[in-house]
Order: sequence, then C-alpha cells, then structure tokens
Amino acid sequence: MTRRWRESPATVLGVLTGLNAFNYLDRYVGAATLPLMLASLSISDAAGGLLQSAFILTYALVCPFIGWAGDRGPRMRLAAAGVFLWSVATVASGLAPTYALLLLARAIVGVGEWPSAAGPVTTAAQAAYTAARRAAATPR
Repeated sequence: MTRRWRESPATVLGVLTGLNAFNYLDRYVGAATLPLMLASLSISDAAGGLLQSAFILTYALVCPFIGWAGDRGPRMRLAAAGVFLWSVATVASGLAPTYALLLLARAIVGVGEWPSAAGPVTTAAQAAYTAARRAAATPR
C-alpha cells in the first residue's frame, strides 16, 4: 500500500528541519539589523540589547509550560499554534512603529518559537510519528 507524501516521516522531518532553519534565521536577524533599528527608532544600544533579552527571557520562562503541554496534548497542533503565533509576531516585529511594540512583538516571538521548531515538542512529535509508522509497517 502506498502512503501519501504528507504521511511520510521524511516529509515531516523535512518540514520540521525547514522550520528549524527559519527559527535560527529569525533568532539572529535582529542582531544583523540592530544598527538599522537603533537609527530608525532612535533608541540606545542598551534598549537594542533589551530586544534580544526580551525574546530569550520569554523563551526561557515559557519552556516548562510548553513542554508540559506537549507531553499531555497533540504535539503537532501545539507546534502549528506555535508556528502561527511566531509568524504573526515576526511580522509584527517588522511592522512595529515604536520601540514598545517592537519589544512586545519580540517577546511574543519567544513564546511562539519554542513549540514551533527547536523545542522538544517537535522533536518528540517526530520521534513518535516515525515510531508509529515503523510499528505499523513491521510484520507481526
């Protein structure tokens, strides 16, 4: 019996790997564009550094809760919700007209990024997905 392409563990792995690549790109694009943000928003170096701190602190504070939710609920739905939140917050970061809104958007990126790509939620989802497919394909 042939599987549809979207049910393939290789497809799931490819999508999650692509998300992870975007995750890291998004994480570091702020550092690359920091001089432009400082000039555009007329903020200090310290305020610019706070943008990354807002992201990483929110990311760290959310980790235990997202991990707990991933152990108790549908991981791929949690990951999809994270991708949606992460995407909206990333767009909001790019369109933020003020420092306060940019700071808020970067903090929300930290909430959305954790379940969407790099966290144990998607790693565990991939492992469970692959294991279930292998078990179903193994003759008894």
